[in-house]
Amino acid sequence: MKRKYILHAEPGQFKITGSSTRGILGATYTGRSIDVEGGYAEAKKWLENYEASQEKNPELEQKLLENLVPVAGAIYNETLFRGLFFITSPKSAEDFGPPPLHLAKRGRYNREGVQVLYLCSSAKGVMRELGMPLAGQKLWIQRFRLLPHMQLADARELPMDSLAAAVFWLIESGRDRASQPPHLGERVGQILSVKYDGLIVPGVRGEPNELYHNVVIFHPRDRWIELLDSNAYPEEAP
Repeated sequence: MKRKYILHAEPGQFKITGSSTRGILGATYTGRSIDVEGGYAEAKKWLENYEASQEKNPELEQKLLENLVPVAGAIYNETLFRGLFFITSPKSAEDFGPPPLHLAKRGRYNREGVQVLYLCSSAKGVMRELGMPLAGQKLWIQRFRLLPHMQLADARELPMDSLAAAVFWLIESGRDRASQPPHLGERVGQILSVKYDGLIVPGVRGEPNELYHNVVIFHPRDRWIELLDSNAYPEEAP
């Protein structure tokens, strides 16, 4: 029996491929694809229920953890970047730490009042993530490196039919700076922070020829200074 799929997407952001009996949903700006016959329906229901009630779902949370694997290899040799807006030039690299708890805003993978450190795989990715500075401000960028002993969950290349791929797809689908990301991202960050030091995810504001990834460092208060690239100093973005 043939099945029909109706997938609602913003023009230019998604592409749909596959036969009349199977659909693959892909986002060219993250490089991620998911199989709509995989974990998508389950993930969507979870997201919608959490948005309404913020109730925990131990079964799906455990399944999500089982879908993820620790990162390995070249990521530990990569230079990572963090950008902040300043009115005057930063005094040192130590000005690029996480915000104090009372100023920690809600992000894609953290709730308000929870410190995380968001890093990016490219300086251009930083500029895409932060957008244009306000009048009188300038964007400055500092380089970072991961420590070899850190355990990070890698959510970049997940099996297309997995629950995790669908969950991250739904969390990362929005590019609009004016809208808030789903609350489920906060819960996912909370779950992963118990087991991992951080999370790697595709950047949501890339382009097909200019993809990048973000690294979310959990509980950075006591460790972020160690991640600073000791050979690099803050640089003003072009």
